[in-house]
Amino acid sequence: MSLQIELSTSGAVQVVTLAGTLESSNVSKLKQQLEELVKETPSGIVLSLEDLDFLDSSGIGIILFGSKLSLSHRIPFLLSGPNEVVRQTIALTQIDRFLQVTPSLEVALERLAS
Repeated sequence: MSLQIELSTSGAVQVVTLAGTLESSNVSKLKQQLEELVKETPSGIVLSLEDLDFLDSSGIGIILFGSKLSLSHRIPFLLSGPNEVVRQTIALTQIDRFLQVTPSLEVALERLAS
């Protein structure tokens, strides 16, 4: 299955909506998008995972890359709305210990606004 990436803005926050699967065959597509986004210096970046069906270890790796890249530019980086399968992967890898994972895009945007 493929990965679809949709970019949108909410105020000065960049929202990256992912759909499909995030795996080794397509992580470079997201990496390129994230590298371009940080150049725009948004007030925050949210990866919306509501429509993401699956991610493997490469997907986890690119999420960590995005987080480190954002933080190196002092840009907050949040994950929002993972479904049960994606949430389990996040929990198993324990990246939720140091990344903000919110139940919905609305909550992520509220956190960035405060």
